[in-house]
Amino acid sequence: MDWDANGFRLPTEAEWEYAARYIDGTNISSGAEHSGHNLNSIIGYCAWYLNNADDRTYPVGQLQPNSLGAYDMSGNVRESCWDWYITTYYDVSPTDNPQGPIDGFSRIRRGGCWYYAAEYCRTADRNGDGPDEVSAGVGFRVCRGCSVL
Repeated sequence: MDWDANGFRLPTEAEWEYAARYIDGTNISSGAEHSGHNLNSIIGYCAWYLNNADDRTYPVGQLQPNSLGAYDMSGNVRESCWDWYITTYYDVSPTDNPQGPIDGFSRIRRGGCWYYAAEYCRTADRNGDGPDEVSAGVGFRVCRGCSVL
């Protein structure tokens, strides 16, 4: 990864988590609830999940966004992140904008999914899948790097 490149890429896990937990620039949520919980505590207004998705995905933007204006951070599909999934990485990772381990076998997946129960749609929930794994419940969100001029 060229971190100084000016282009589109998968977000790191830390970038994804910041966007999902953001409240107001100073505060972030604990991760115990869905993204946007501070605006609407009812998960079905913010995320497509087991109880409201009718066994399918939906076009982004049909439910309420979170505080950053991002839609579907806790539901619809789990989102692939750039980082490799290593369960012990949180124990040794830098606290300021970690970019994840340099290698591994599984990529991080964050957010909930249309066939997940509400408890798995909280912003702290994380797991990993093989980078080539294909599933109706996995997708991606892109972010844009910005090189310093």
